[in-house]
Amino acid sequence: MVNYAGGRMMSSHTKGKERETFIHFYLSQMLPTIHRFGSGEIADSSGQISKQADIVIEYPFLPSLNSVGMERLYIAESVAAVIEVKSDLESQWDEVVKTAESIAQLKRTPERMYFGYPPEKIPMIAVGYTGWKNLATLQAHLENSPVDCLLVIESEIFAASPKAMIISQFAKNLGPQIYRVQWAKGPWALWGLLCCLHQVLHANQDDCIDFARYAPSDKLEFVTDTIKFLHERQSMETSNSPASMSPPVPASLPNGGLA
Repeated sequence: MVNYAGGRMMSSHTKGKERETFIHFYLSQMLPTIHRFGSGEIADSSGQISKQADIVIEYPFLPSLNSVGMERLYIAESVAAVIEVKSDLESQWDEVVKTAESIAQLKRTPERMYFGYPPEKIPMIAVGYTGWKNLATLQAHLENSPVDCLLVIESEIFAASPKAMIISQFAKNLGPQIYRVQWAKGPWALWGLLCCLHQVLHANQDDCIDFARYAPSDKLEFVTDTIKFLHERQSMETSNSPASMSPPVPASLPNGGLA
């Protein structure tokens, strides 16, 4: 946060690099050293290539290709998550969505990793040093975009998509999966991001440690029953749909008239 405050007087280009570096080193200090961090484009086996990604977190057992400077070309199956870093998430939201859309179109082979089943779509996270001020706004933007998680550092708010992940068809015993930390606020916002990264880096294993339990319940929402959560979400969507809110059709009387 000291780097962020001191960078407010820098040019937008310099601030972007400074903040990207801050997040990069935050992640490298908080996550196990087995993971590699970089930036570059992502390709799938059909030849589709994504837009440039700010930060790519790799699984530790698959290859990527060295490119110019620090940039790399990643294969889709080797990517655990992508993080886009923006100075102002609100004003740069369109850029985030375009990058997320290019990543969402990539196809991954739906096979089991040696430790679990990663989502078929590469998880996409956006981090802004400034941006929206309230949690509901973050959640609304997640509902209507291919982005999975949002963090605004200045506002100290984090939110994850409530939508179910698409998991390999071979994971029959795994059941539906969501980001188990749905939101976090205050000093626990960064912890919420870390918990979601821990989940995807461990490919949704049921036995991975839920570090979210360390946070107070009024600062972080942790979903313990995924089936119940998705059922309640579906019921809410159904009750709010236009069809459910339309007036009832009048009943017909025996003579053909209306009641």
